[in-house]
Amino acid sequence: MRPFVMYTGGIDLRKNIEALIRAYAGLPEGLRRQHQLAIICSVQPADRERLQNLAEQAGLGRDDMILTGFVPDEDLPLLYNMCKLFVFPSWHEGFGLPALEAMACGAPVIAANTSSLPEVVGRKDALFDPRNETEISAKIYQALSDQDWSSSLREHGLQQARKFSWDASAKSAIAALEDQHERSQQAFRTTVATRSLTQRKPKLAYFSPLPPERSGIADYSAELLPELSSYYDITVIVDQEQTDEPWLAANFPLRSWQWFDVHAGSFERVVYNFGNSAFHNHMFDMLERHPGVVVLHDFFLSGIVAHLEMTGERPGNWSRALYESHGYAALIHRQQVTNANESIWKFPCNLPVIRRAEGVIVHSDYSMQLARHWYGPAVTENWSRIPHLHRMACGVDKQAARKQLQLNDNDFLLCSFGLLGHPKLNHRLLEAWLASPLAADAQCHLVFVGQNDNGGYGAQLLSLIEGSEHGKRITITGFADAELFRTYLAAADAAVQLRGLSRGETSYAVLDCMTYGLPCIVNENGSMKELPAHALLKLADDFPDEILQQNLVNLRNDAALRKNLGAAAREHIRQYHAPDRIAERYFDAIEGFFEREPSTKLHRTLRKIAGIGAATKPVEPDLVAVAHCLSINARPSFSRQLLLDIGFIAKTTEKMSVSNKATGKTDIRSRLAALVAALAIEPPEGYRLEPVMMTKSGWRYARRLSCELLGLTDVSLDDDVVDTGNGDVYVSIEGLTESSADQVALLNRLANEGVSLRTLDLAGDTAGNAQVSMHSQIAALSSLVSFPDQVLM
Repeated sequence: MRPFVMYTGGIDLRKNIEALIRAYAGLPEGLRRQHQLAIICSVQPADRERLQNLAEQAGLGRDDMILTGFVPDEDLPLLYNMCKLFVFPSWHEGFGLPALEAMACGAPVIAANTSSLPEVVGRKDALFDPRNETEISAKIYQALSDQDWSSSLREHGLQQARKFSWDASAKSAIAALEDQHERSQQAFRTTVATRSLTQRKPKLAYFSPLPPERSGIADYSAELLPELSSYYDITVIVDQEQTDEPWLAANFPLRSWQWFDVHAGSFERVVYNFGNSAFHNHMFDMLERHPGVVVLHDFFLSGIVAHLEMTGERPGNWSRALYESHGYAALIHRQQVTNANESIWKFPCNLPVIRRAEGVIVHSDYSMQLARHWYGPAVTENWSRIPHLHRMACGVDKQAARKQLQLNDNDFLLCSFGLLGHPKLNHRLLEAWLASPLAADAQCHLVFVGQNDNGGYGAQLLSLIEGSEHGKRITITGFADAELFRTYLAAADAAVQLRGLSRGETSYAVLDCMTYGLPCIVNENGSMKELPAHALLKLADDFPDEILQQNLVNLRNDAALRKNLGAAAREHIRQYHAPDRIAERYFDAIEGFFEREPSTKLHRTLRKIAGIGAATKPVEPDLVAVAHCLSINARPSFSRQLLLDIGFIAKTTEKMSVSNKATGKTDIRSRLAALVAALAIEPPEGYRLEPVMMTKSGWRYARRLSCELLGLTDVSLDDDVVDTGNGDVYVSIEGLTESSADQVALLNRLANEGVSLRTLDLAGDTAGNAQVSMHSQIAALSSLVSFPDQVLM
């Protein structure tokens, strides 16, 4: 039997066994063949086959690695004493008992520099970065080839293990319990959520697509879930049959959204990952019925919202989202344009999702800026910005990747990653390349790694390539699966990732380039403006072609520049985008929302009301009163309304007229329609127009009548009960709004709720003028909202 390098413990993803196998395979062949790698743990048949295939792909022979299967605890000390080296490469540990057991048995131990392991091992030079396979391999080599160092590890381990006696552990446990008691007391004194490893994990329903779905959010969740499971008992809610990620399938229950609809009450937290694609269709209904925290990966949701209406899956969905998010102005715009895509690109259509969320998580300040632009500065009060996570690329073999792509040692490979399309400015890169010296350089290659646009834009790119004498060294790969994508990331010398029209999303491709240490050119569009200037070559948002050309030449000619940018990029990813750090921030954000946000408290209150038994159920008037009080307290502070009373129009079938000294008879209905249109398109700053009216069933939004006045014949909106709050403005029409007892009672109630009461002269007979222009009236209203409130009696 050969001397062996030992690992024992679990086999889940965080144990990092795959990296250990590849690192061991990276040892010099002579040294490796003198030893064996022994992985001592229970191994299921599927995992055994997967790890054996991995070992074979890494270049290990059948007898170079042993998978023992289950070994009883009483036999482990013998193996600890016999091993030449014990390696513990885990990403995350609660304590790391196997490493301590190995040291207590006199084995030389090296381990990852993460979580509790540095404290357990107690020796800095015995630690390595578990995400850097080259570093793991080098540390194993040192331990196997340097006998003096290996002996010092044995002696140190025996001394270090004595620090973890039962007596010392008991004292530490008492101190920890006392500290936890103090933390618990502090939790009662504040509303700040605290994490305790001794507490039961809350049950979390996590809505997201998973691989193999062609969605960046699926890949994102596959990286986040293992780390987030340290904080929550997670069930993943999907709209797909299965995932091709074995570890996810083995460690998380996968349930359908239909199943969740029945079992939602058993979950304490819910997280929805929203994106602008069909992978998220089912989440809109689920969020409405079962509110939770929303991760807004794409700020604009207009594409999927419009798609649901156009396909008939949710009739009227886009119209309702346009109205709720942007008011009647968006509906008018949609009707006026000849191409529906103009409205899709113009309006985000995400306010229904934002309003129903118990908290919103975004990945960039730019998304927050967009939200404040569209909905006012207060909208992001319950938002949290968490950087996009990204795992470090390990075991990158640049030479092997370049050999696979048939590149020579002196070739320069420039890549652009992701789907091609006009917003990605692929044509700007192509034109700059063709105009630069690189186009004529036989050693330079430009590759667009992704699917080409299937319309006119894609045809334009192909025409440019085919029409160039240097087009043979320009390639569009078409759809690139994960393996091919990673091969180009490993092989490339530099990258260019441009953006012309950001929708609030974070560029995953830029982070891919950074984690592979690729020097990358970007322009400061959208969230890319927030990326570090020292780790990228950053151009102005609207950059001139000459600047891009010059930067291409600089990257081609300056190897030191490429190396420095690549190193800085990897370090930035390591510090700010590591999945374990991102998961901790998710936990803090979700628990913070749960403890602080009025919306979560409202939803808990509603669930309790719904659970009241039939014998004690409140009568309808009581429920209406409670609903009104809850609405006042839960209404978003960023939503202010200009409530224009147009009920008089609904009370007659004839065109109404009033006398005007300058013009005689004036058609009030047509003038009211013009006023509604003007106020819808340009309301007073900070307000949105909402025509209202008194009906037999109470005070209602006059949505059907407003659509009729505005000529929105294809729009169907419901006349819901008016929801008012502090800061709203009610506007009556001089001489036309009735003054009944119900109206007076309503106005008194509005005044008590902080609603300003105003009167507007629609006839416009002021100072002898024949008619006051609509925009003048808007300006008048804008100044009126700052006047003292007046109660009409």
